[in-house]
Amino acid sequence: MNVDPTPKPEGNVFSTVYVIGEAKQYEKLELALFENKLRIASDGNPYDYSYMKVVASITAPSGETLEMLAFWYQDYDMTFNTSLGKSPGSINGVASTSQDEPQGLETVTAKGDPHYRVRFLPLESGEYNIEFKVYKLGTLVSTEHQMKVNVAGSDKQYKGLIQVDKSNNQSFIYGLSKETYVPMGQNCAWYTSSTRKTKDYEVWFSEMAEVGMNQTRIWLAPWGFSMQS
Repeated sequence: MNVDPTPKPEGNVFSTVYVIGEAKQYEKLELALFENKLRIASDGNPYDYSYMKVVASITAPSGETLEMLAFWYQDYDMTFNTSLGKSPGSINGVASTSQDEPQGLETVTAKGDPHYRVRFLPLESGEYNIEFKVYKLGTLVSTEHQMKVNVAGSDKQYKGLIQVDKSNNQSFIYGLSKETYVPMGQNCAWYTSSTRKTKDYEVWFSEMAEVGMNQTRIWLAPWGFSMQS
């Protein structure tokens, strides 16, 4: 007997969709989508868009539309124990043992179920209309959760996203103000302390900010940050 492998339309894949935090103009807006049944990760690889793809269709108050891909996300609790009482080891570098900096053990614990999230930057205030299209193996199986999100206005002086200056294709500018952006920073590819781990970045970024640095580079190195363990 021949079996058609094409996915068939189905009911809502997600039971709950909600906004993380407050929805404000010029600030990251994040939506969390939770499944009806925990099966996406067990049935395939949620990082593989050819297996599962969730697209948010977003309509701004002005009528402008955009589409954003959802990404697979696992929330975590992070704790820092300062009573460790031993020196850190080094991970592909030299770990700091300075008593003028935070020293201790960072612990990361998974919190809640893994799920899809959508992030975008609302440039307008007012009511946004959002719906989600779910594709499985390249086939649209569900259009769901038409929702409205009210974005509060902001009086902050927003310069816009950084982009290439089209007048010369050699420098960077802020998209709205057209001011020149000059990147200054250093490579901070991975943390080097085996104990305080990402606390390294709090120390480094604070010191970098004090001298006017405004960018860095971070690697997805398997000994530091790995997409999948």
